[in-house]
Amino acid sequence: NITKQITDINTSITNVDTKVDEDIKTINATTTDLQNQINVNNTTITNQITDINTSITKVDTKIDEDVKAINSTTADLQSQITVNNNTLTNEIQTVNTSLQNQITSAIQGLSWKSPVDTFADIAKVYPNPAEGWVLTVDDTNKVYRYDAPTSKWVEFPIQAPTTYVKTITINPSIDNQTSIDTGIRNDNTGIYKTGHSDVVLKVNGCAQIYGADKDYTADFVNNDLIITWTNRQFSLETSDELDITYTHFELV
Repeated sequence: NITKQITDINTSITNVDTKVDEDIKTINATTTDLQNQINVNNTTITNQITDINTSITKVDTKIDEDVKAINSTTADLQSQITVNNNTLTNEIQTVNTSLQNQITSAIQGLSWKSPVDTFADIAKVYPNPAEGWVLTVDDTNKVYRYDAPTSKWVEFPIQAPTTYVKTITINPSIDNQTSIDTGIRNDNTGIYKTGHSDVVLKVNGCAQIYGADKDYTADFVNNDLIITWTNRQFSLETSDELDITYTHFELV
């Protein structure tokens, strides 16, 4: 009996060892499979990360290309805007020049006269007008031109001339100054003051005599040069239509 029991025990031990060996083999096989799966998963993840990075790089490259394209388009648009602006400016200048030429052509041969208070005053102040005389009526600020063929003053559709004035003092008793050279061109006029009560003023060599509180209007290069003597001052006014390139004034 003891021998049998020992045999049974040994058999049981052998069976246990066999089962343990089988379990170990199973565990090892399972571990190998799991490791292989982990490796596969790692490879898959690595590939996916690589693909993602590649996609991000492509997106970045596309964004850079789009930005460059946008910048290039913006530069082209800005260049076109500049060209258009320059073209528009040139066209405006051309139109302005054309209009100015038309205006200049329209007023050639006109003789501007001193303004009057009302339209009714025109006939009183200028009883014998001539073709091309032009004047302003102060109460309406309208401009009228005398039309000789119809013997009528007709409204002239242009803006009244603008008057510009600056002051120059001449006092021969102090600095022996007897003459002044000035370029009257469009916007330049002068007021000339002297200590004399009666003065001879030469305009381009043509003598005119002035005294206190006297006014005089001179036809000057087919335009009116209004010269007023008040309180020992010569007040010379010209309109912006005048184009007198050079004038010499002399006190004698």
